[in-house]
This record gives sequence, C-alpha cells and structure tokens, in this order.
Amino acid sequence: MTRRWRAPRPVQLASRWLAELAGLLAVAGAAIAGALWLTPMQTVSVAGQVIKVGATSPSLSTSGPGEMDLFGQRLATSMRFAGPVRPRVQLARITINSELTTFVEGTKPVSAERVLGDRLATGW
Repeated sequence: MTRRWRAPRPVQLASRWLAELAGLLAVAGAAIAGALWLTPMQTVSVAGQVIKVGATSPSLSTSGPGEMDLFGQRLATSMRFAGPVRPRVQLARITINSELTTFVEGTKPVSAERVLGDRLATGW
C-alpha cells in the first residue's frame, strides 16, 4: 500500500488563503471596471456651456492621467491620479454668450473667442 504525500496543514491553509485573496481581488477589479464602463457621463452647465463629466475607461494600471475630450479629440491631462477612477471632461462645443463673455473677460473688453482659445491652449 502506497501513501500519498500531503503538504503540512499550515502550508495547505496558507495556499488556500492566498487563492481566496486572489479571487477576491479579481472580483473587486472586475466590479470596478464594470462600474466605470456602465456609469454614464453627467451633464453640467458652467458659464452657459454644456460640459459632460465622468470617469475614464478602465485600464490595468493603478494610476494615470485624466482625460479631456475637446471637440472630439482625446487629450491626456498633465495631472496624474492615483487609483482606478480618473476624471474625464467632454466639451463638444462652445457657445459665446454674455455669461461666458463675462466669465472670460471679467472687466477687460477683449474678444471672448481669443481669450478662451488662449486659455484652453495654455492649459492643454
């Protein structure tokens, strides 16, 4: 009669604990990715402009840049964020109105289009 070799009890417990921990991390990662993918962008209004805000698409990295979708072109932000949830801002169009003009110009009588364009170009 041959006896099968069995690992000592502490080794069995440690390997089972590590397997359960790995499974828990996999489920948590999948849940975070699914939530980021399914959550729709929210619409906000700033200075008379309609802007959508949300989170970037999920990735395997634990940190990274945010995203700015400016007129259909995706740009990474220079600021990096720790964690899987990173901000995303989408601006599809700019409407020059009195609210935006006052926001951009302040007390100086300068063309709002030029000032806003310069600020966006400088920021990105």
